[in-house]
Amino acid sequence: MLCGYNIRIEKEFVGDTKMTKRRIICRAIAMLCFAFVLLILVGAASIFLDPKSHFDIPNLVRNLILMFIAAMVGMVLWISTTPKNLREKQFYGMMTGVTTIYAIALLAILFGTFDMYYRRTLGATWAYNLVPFRTIGEYLGALKTGELGGMIIIENLLGNLVLFAPVGAIAPFYARELRKLPWFLLCLFAGLILTEVLQRVTSRGCMDIDDVILNSIGAIIVFLLVWNKRAVKLWKDIGIIS
Repeated sequence: MLCGYNIRIEKEFVGDTKMTKRRIICRAIAMLCFAFVLLILVGAASIFLDPKSHFDIPNLVRNLILMFIAAMVGMVLWISTTPKNLREKQFYGMMTGVTTIYAIALLAILFGTFDMYYRRTLGATWAYNLVPFRTIGEYLGALKTGELGGMIIIENLLGNLVLFAPVGAIAPFYARELRKLPWFLLCLFAGLILTEVLQRVTSRGCMDIDDVILNSIGAIIVFLLVWNKRAVKLWKDIGIIS
């Protein structure tokens, strides 16, 4: 009987040791992800603080995507090794940090003093476009004639798709009402149209209906992936939302 008790104690000790090792490994990887995010932020800050720096929008958007992915992976690994009763509070704090960084980067991209490379290259003279798919058509036309390289076009179109994609995950997290698709679409379109109007009024960037179309598609795709019924049930089972 005593031997059986000792064996049970030994198994529990081995199990605890394995859990501790798993926790250390997961948190170490999470810290590497957070360090990568910090590295990108430092690099971006050095560019923003230097008025002579050249801004490369496609590269900036690409770094933003990598930063967001690294942040999400780090958060998932960290939360997975946190007691369930503490997960929601910790996840909320991490999401607030990610949202703040994303908001600052988004404002810099939308209202910063960036040169619109493709506008200058194509020789477009309009300061706004209210014709759906006009700009996209210009891109495709430039691709056929060879005026622009394929990668430049892909990066700009893909950039517009992913630029507002995180909104599909972030906005419903803070506002429960936006977890319903009709309310989310209403607020999304209102926000995007307001953003384009502000760009026109402030002469920062170009007001373009195609931007609204591409931005909306990206945000809606993420919303459908993150906030469908099965996903919401999973987030609640994990303990990151209530």
